[in-house]
Amino acid sequence: MRVVALFACLLVLGSFPCSTLASDMEADSPSGEQVPPLQGPSSQTTAPSQETPSKEASKSGRSYFRLYWKDGLIYDVGQRFETLEKEEISEAFKQVTLHGRIGGKLDLEGAVFIERKGLRGFDNGVEVRRARIYTKGEFLLLVPATFKVEFGIAGRQFVWNNFYLQFNRDKYVDYFGEHREKPYRNYIGLDNIQLGIFRPSMGLEATGSAEDATFLEYASSSDAFTPSDRFGIQAAGSAWKKRLTWTLGVFSLTTDKDIGDASKSIGRAIGRVTLLPWLDERGDSPRFLHLGLSGSYVYSGTEEIRYKSGPESHLAPEVVDTGGIESKKAFLYGLEGALIYRAYSLQVEYLHSRVDDHLGNRLNFGGFYVYGSWVITGESRPYNRAMGTFGRIHPKENFSWKKGTWGAWEVGVRFSRIDLDDRPVRGGRMNILTGGLNWSLNPFVRVMFNYLRQNISNAPEHDGLGHTFTLRLQFYI
Repeated sequence: MRVVALFACLLVLGSFPCSTLASDMEADSPSGEQVPPLQGPSSQTTAPSQETPSKEASKSGRSYFRLYWKDGLIYDVGQRFETLEKEEISEAFKQVTLHGRIGGKLDLEGAVFIERKGLRGFDNGVEVRRARIYTKGEFLLLVPATFKVEFGIAGRQFVWNNFYLQFNRDKYVDYFGEHREKPYRNYIGLDNIQLGIFRPSMGLEATGSAEDATFLEYASSSDAFTPSDRFGIQAAGSAWKKRLTWTLGVFSLTTDKDIGDASKSIGRAIGRVTLLPWLDERGDSPRFLHLGLSGSYVYSGTEEIRYKSGPESHLAPEVVDTGGIESKKAFLYGLEGALIYRAYSLQVEYLHSRVDDHLGNRLNFGGFYVYGSWVITGESRPYNRAMGTFGRIHPKENFSWKKGTWGAWEVGVRFSRIDLDDRPVRGGRMNILTGGLNWSLNPFVRVMFNYLRQNISNAPEHDGLGHTFTLRLQFYI
């Protein structure tokens, strides 16, 4: 009944005209200027912001401060030094600016479990899956940079999801390139360097934001093998008009395990390359083929490597688990692919880990998923070419009782498998078939329903067959 009550609440909130609210409050902006929302995903590397105040605007006064609503709370702060007006001095040294937005995310979730063939320990429940506050934007202090700070709760734990700075080549050239005697040349395709706490680029599904995913949780293989948010430094670049992208980073300890492998490594190197070998941008709906390869080398200072995953429902216990493997190193690689044809998509990914234990055994663990989706209302999954990731579907027409429009509807089917058994390690195997239905009422509200059929075998504590019905109400500004 609690799940039904949550759904009823959403119908009331979803019918509220969020876009109208933004338009009404826009008049509070002192300047009345149009400032589009920042671009880029929400829990990993971010593309350069589009909210930068113009140089002409920054010259209009010695200092300024603006705070107003535009699909989120926007702030704009700056100080100009009038004593530094020589033409030969770059704009970067004449002013200090800070521009960004404050937003939030809230996921309310309920699940019902049916246990079969000896499966035990799955309890029905309702939880706050995620509740987070974030601010992101850009600043200018000698050099231009973008930033993001995001924290909150995931289930019952406090997490730092993002706390980073990103230095973008294009913005650096905007401020300093005009004072060079020769044009700036980007020989190695470097686009940005990112430093702080963020999600490393490893795999297709896990590199994107969890709030933008087609299904409620990542596939079990992505959950078990890909790294969670970590402190590190990462370089990213592109070539061939961003049809080829690459990332390379070095990372240290994790801050939490909302999603990602459970190894407490003191260091890991992670790289990823993506390619669009086929791209047809004619018309309103894109058609393209995405291919990718990623790899990670893990060094564990605790002499323990560990992989574990739940049955793709956060309210369920983690059922497959290698336990602590006495080893100092592991190598992980992943293969990924996605085909987008207008409103249809097909996505597949394979992840494999090789662990050398202290006895000299070479252990192999792996998993994959494949899924297809169809946006019934005709929208296409948005794709970030600079990062090689997918974003959230925005309806062509928001849900409105008055206008008789129904937002965006998407259906999807996924099959996933993970195998954490190899010789002395009895971590278990799991096959999951998932059917999903998503309703995006507007860019800020989404309802997600998943049915999962889980077949678990040879696991340490959980063997049997399970059926799970999960409903999530998702809010995002």
